[in-house]
Amino acid sequence: MTTAEIWRLTAAVLLGVLLGAGYFGALWWTVRRLPRTPRPGFLMAGTFVVRITLVVGAFYLLLLQGIGVLAAAMGGFLLARFVWLRSKSPRSKPIC
Repeated sequence: MTTAEIWRLTAAVLLGVLLGAGYFGALWWTVRRLPRTPRPGFLMAGTFVVRITLVVGAFYLLLLQGIGVLAAAMGGFLLARFVWLRSKSPRSKPIC
């Protein structure tokens, strides 16, 4: 594996993390706004279409660079999901 390939895969992982942070950040924003909006179904459907279009479009463009680049970006996306869930989940209290 050459240095250029390593940089390319690193950039793909970082792009995946950015895509994941944007996707899950927008989802979090949407869910928090649902109780205050007069048409929650429209808000949820509209933001879903925007979020999924951007992510699938970006993954498609990454697929054109090769399956390894796509896999690296998807790994970054899942890493962002994991970090997002860990940061937003409620903390459990110690038993003792």
